[in-house]
Amino acid sequence: MEVFLLSIITALLVVYGFKAYRLYPSYKHSIFPDLIPSFLEYFYRVTIRKDASTSSFLKSKIGTHRMTFTTLQNNDHKITSRFVILLYNKGIALISCLDPKGTVSGQTNDKHWFIRRENQTVKIANPKIESDKYAILVKKKYPDLPLTQYVAVGNDSDISKVKCDFIVCHNNEMIRHLLEASTPYVEDEKIIEIFNNANKNA
Repeated sequence: MEVFLLSIITALLVVYGFKAYRLYPSYKHSIFPDLIPSFLEYFYRVTIRKDASTSSFLKSKIGTHRMTFTTLQNNDHKITSRFVILLYNKGIALISCLDPKGTVSGQTNDKHWFIRRENQTVKIANPKIESDKYAILVKKKYPDLPLTQYVAVGNDSDISKVKCDFIVCHNNEMIRHLLEASTPYVEDEKIIEIFNNANKNA
């Protein structure tokens, strides 16, 4: 009996260890460490609980909240945008996530921004333009909450050459901006009710 139980435990450790190994790179190179700093918590919520709509860290920083993660793809099935939709006491934060690894430059109305790393320059779509398009869908899903848009960039990237009239910040600055939002206060119960109603059939 003990051997049988040990075999099951070993098999589970191998399976979940492999899943953790595959999941960690996408976690590390994203905004997730600044929203859910514990990889064990992230792994548990994503893999076992299959519900990453809350974070113990965010709960301690911004209070009651709910969040979802979305990726958009083009016709070639390549990811073009990554978003975090966060509901909390200041309404909705629609966060467009970038991890460019280099120096980012661009202005509010530019069609494209540029990422420079060593001798290479890469052109990307202005993330605010993509965010504006997605914001229309988010507002339809959550019509009763004010929405604020952000662009969050990897902590190792240089964003000093971005000149915009909207908030572009590093991932580790996101909490401060969320707390400083000047939108009307939303009650805890309303956050949970609106999130549950909008996602119960999802």
